[in-house]
Amino acid sequence: MSGNLREERVRAWQTFATRHPDGALFCFRGGLRSEIAQQWLQHAGVDFPRIKGGYKAMRRWLIDTSDNLISNGHLLLVGGPTGAAKTRLLNEGNAGKPIPGSIDLEGLANHRGSAFGRRVTEQPTQISFELAFGAQLIKHRCNGHQN
Repeated sequence: MSGNLREERVRAWQTFATRHPDGALFCFRGGLRSEIAQQWLQHAGVDFPRIKGGYKAMRRWLIDTSDNLISNGHLLLVGGPTGAAKTRLLNEGNAGKPIPGSIDLEGLANHRGSAFGRRVTEQPTQISFELAFGAQLIKHRCNGHQN
């Protein structure tokens, strides 16, 4: 890739990097594509990190970390019949604010199976759900919650 197309891509990546300073570059296996993109950004004066090993390595790390947090964490499952206000408890049970460390699994799954859980947007793929769940676990742990 060269010329105008390359310049357009680099400008778009620069804009993204500015808007998402804690982001990172990666491709599926962490190979040459993300390395080249990182080099082009560096030539444009943008230092943006790259995930070595790519999406596959990131997913493996996230699954391993999630498994560890679940195995060693203190989990509390909120259950009940449809309409019992479980989601409201999670999202408003702390003086109108979400309960710290809580994860709304139906929300992450964009669940459409119940009368109250119905969402108009598409449900994520299984992989996207797992990544979102793992990211929430890690985020809560970093914020001092024991999950």
